[in-house]
Amino acid sequence: MGKFFSNVWGGIKSIGNFLNPLAVGTAKAPAPKTGYNVYGEPLGPYDPNRSSNYNPFDVGSYASLIDALNNASKPRYIPPYTAEMSYNEGEARSRAESQYNPEYEKKWATASEGFKTQKARAKEDYNIGAQLEADALDRFLEQTGLLKTRSAEDLTTALTSLAAQRGEARAETSYERVRQLRSLVNELSTKGLSFGGMAKTAGKEATQGRMLAKNKLERQYGEAVSGEQTKATRTGEDIAMQEETRQAENKARLDELLRTKTRTLKDVAFQEKQTKELLDIERKNKIALAMSSDWQKSFQLWEMGLEQHKAQYGY
Repeated sequence: MGKFFSNVWGGIKSIGNFLNPLAVGTAKAPAPKTGYNVYGEPLGPYDPNRSSNYNPFDVGSYASLIDALNNASKPRYIPPYTAEMSYNEGEARSRAESQYNPEYEKKWATASEGFKTQKARAKEDYNIGAQLEADALDRFLEQTGLLKTRSAEDLTTALTSLAAQRGEARAETSYERVRQLRSLVNELSTKGLSFGGMAKTAGKEATQGRMLAKNKLERQYGEAVSGEQTKATRTGEDIAMQEETRQAENKARLDELLRTKTRTLKDVAFQEKQTKELLDIERKNKIALAMSSDWQKSFQLWEMGLEQHKAQYGY
């Protein structure tokens, strides 16, 4: 039993000397143990040709590890790249607008002047057309008025002529009847029958003949007057129909001229609006492209600075 405890105590002392090889006293560091490291190399004293010189059983390995840690290079400080882009949106817009707004204003002024000319021409065309139609209608009405005057004059002349013819015919008829009556009286007187029944009968017949002739004359005169009046009336109606037709045609032409003017003005107004919008879109696009170009230049300068910073600090 005593021998057992003696062996145990010796083992414990050996372990203590292994764990503390530098302990004070006469204890000596144990010889290196055989074995292999993680690289599959045998453990032993420091060897500069080995991949790993760390040996937990070798005091020299601790010293080498400490030296390696102390002599290791510390990480170099690299300042961040803090430069900012020199792009200013307000200034870029101002430069672009100062370049392209005058161009837009010039183009719009030229186009606007053209549209004003087209509008003025449309109005002028309408006014000229309306005036021509009015003049043509006036000439037509002047001609029809002259026809009316002539028709009235012709009626007056015809009626006067008929009245004169009637008077002449009545005078001739009366004279003829008187002459016949005298001839009859003379003839009867020679026969001694002036105051007889035959004379009275002859006088009555002569009177009836004169009345019949007079009535026939009046009837013919009335028919002639009525014919002339009807002719004048129909002529007036025809002239009135012609005037009405011509006035309707004049109104239709004026309406068409007005529609043409209105349509032209609307077309010009639409073109004017469309042109202005297209010019404005063109202006905005050019301004946007100019601003984008300024941004690209600023970004390229910023990127060049970044590359120089990288080259300067080696990363």
